[in-house]
Amino acid sequence: MITDKESAEIYYNLPQFQRLLQQTKDFIVASLEKVKNPYLSCSFGKDSSVMLHLVRQFYPDIPVLFYRVEETDYIDNYREVIAWWNLKNFFVFSYISKLRANGDMGIVLPSLAEWKNAVKKYDSYFIGLREEESKKRRITLRYHGMFYQAKNGMIRICPLAKWKLNDVIAYTLVHGIPLLNTYIVQGYDQRTHATIPSMMAQESMQSLKYRDKTAYNLLVKFIPGAKYYV
Repeated sequence: MITDKESAEIYYNLPQFQRLLQQTKDFIVASLEKVKNPYLSCSFGKDSSVMLHLVRQFYPDIPVLFYRVEETDYIDNYREVIAWWNLKNFFVFSYISKLRANGDMGIVLPSLAEWKNAVKKYDSYFIGLREEESKKRRITLRYHGMFYQAKNGMIRICPLAKWKLNDVIAYTLVHGIPLLNTYIVQGYDQRTHATIPSMMAQESMQSLKYRDKTAYNLLVKFIPGAKYYV
C-alpha cells in the first residue's frame, strides 16, 4: 500500500494509472453529456473526495449534497476538510442522531423526507462507489454498470468503480486533497462514515475514543447516551 507522496508520484505516473485516469475523465465527460441536471453525493471520505476533485474539473459548480447527523462534527475533522473545498453550490442535510436516548430528541432537524424531496429536481447523481470495497458493491456495479438508470428514472454514475485503493491514495497525495483524521491515524484502508452507524456503534465509538479522546468526550457531553456504546 502507498503511504508517502514520493511513492504516490511514482505510481501516479505509471502508464497503467494514467490510462485509468484518462478513462475515468472520458467517462465523466461522456456522462455529463448524457444527463441534464446532476448532483454529486459526497461524504468527504477518500473515494468521494477524489471523485469530487475529478468531476469539478469538468463541472466546477456541480451541486454537492452532504448527508450529516448531529455527531458528524465530533467524529472527525469534517469542518476542516469541507472548508478546504470552498464549495459554491453546497447543500447540507442534517438529521437527528440515532445515538439519542430516552426520547431526548433535542433540536428538531430535517427528516429523510426533506432529502428525498430535494433530490427530485435532479435527474442523476455521481457517487464514489468502488467494486473493491465490498462484495455488495462489486455485485451491484458489475450487474448495473457504472452508468445506471433506476426504475424511477434517476441515473447513478460511478466513475471510480474500477479504481483500487492505491489508485485513490496516489491521486489524493499527488493533488494534496485533505484527508479525514481516521485515515491518517488508522490507515487508508479504513471505512469512514459521517455518522455512528447503528450496526457498528460500539466499534465506531471505540475507534473515536482511541483516535481523538477530546472529540469523544465532547460527543458524550453533547449526546450522553453515546457513552453506552463503549
